[in-house]
Amino acid sequence: MEYVMKHMVQNELKRQKKLLENYNRRYEKLKALEGCKLEISIKDGRTYYYEYVDGKRKYLGNAKNKRVQDIQELYFCKEMIQLTTDNIRELEDFLHLFHWITPELVRSRLPKCYIPPSLDQSLVEGGFAKKWLCEMQKIKDAYPVEHPEHLSVTTCDGTKVRSRAEAMLYDMFVAMGFVVLYEFPVCIDGKIFHPDFTLLHPYTHNVYFWEHLGMWYREDARGNYRRGFLYKAEQYEKIGFYLGNNLLTSYEYKDGGINMNWLQDRCRSLLLRAKDDQIAVEAKTFVHEQRKHLKNRKEK
Repeated sequence: MEYVMKHMVQNELKRQKKLLENYNRRYEKLKALEGCKLEISIKDGRTYYYEYVDGKRKYLGNAKNKRVQDIQELYFCKEMIQLTTDNIRELEDFLHLFHWITPELVRSRLPKCYIPPSLDQSLVEGGFAKKWLCEMQKIKDAYPVEHPEHLSVTTCDGTKVRSRAEAMLYDMFVAMGFVVLYEFPVCIDGKIFHPDFTLLHPYTHNVYFWEHLGMWYREDARGNYRRGFLYKAEQYEKIGFYLGNNLLTSYEYKDGGINMNWLQDRCRSLLLRAKDDQIAVEAKTFVHEQRKHLKNRKEK
């Protein structure tokens, strides 16, 4: 969560700086009007504007008058420049003073004799997540892996996946705090499907499917590849996973490249999801339903 918060503050700082640049440009075009003051009078429900020039009152007209609009714009820009300048200072102070707690920071501040051997785990509130992962892993281990000979790439925690792109995605999910299961067997109407990634949100405990469609834009991709995913998407809807909401996808360029910056932004927005999403599959419900469906399938 610290990572997400820091990203939000940094983004807001960038936005405030852009606003400041914008209003400074607008002010420069109007600064010749500095010192001009407006006054209004209201008659029969209509507003009329006057300008004070050399101590004398000069009638300008209504709000459509160009000089009225320019003076209003000048004062508006001045106020926005002051507000954004204050915000930038406060945000920079926050980033400077606030400690983003990471294992590296704790190691740098504690004498070696006081550092627990499981420091990384000690910093994470993961009681529910660990228990859920254990239950899910038991279910997964009870089913054979499809084409294990193709699991040739190792991720950050030793999990074997089928491509370098999938390994990059897996490592990104882990780094951002998700609990990740690769190719968890999902039972729908008695059939087994294997979403590339099953993700547990670390804070809301909602579950997401993520399919990596690496060949979607490849010229040599066959129609069956795309139809296969569309069929799976229809099946996932039956158990509450909807494309674009809690069923997410990633793609590769035709040459095999992948836009990790875009994917990281998408994950950050996912982390900011609220617990009460209208479309959500809760972790306890998911593991209970899958255990039941897989058991029924075995008994048949």
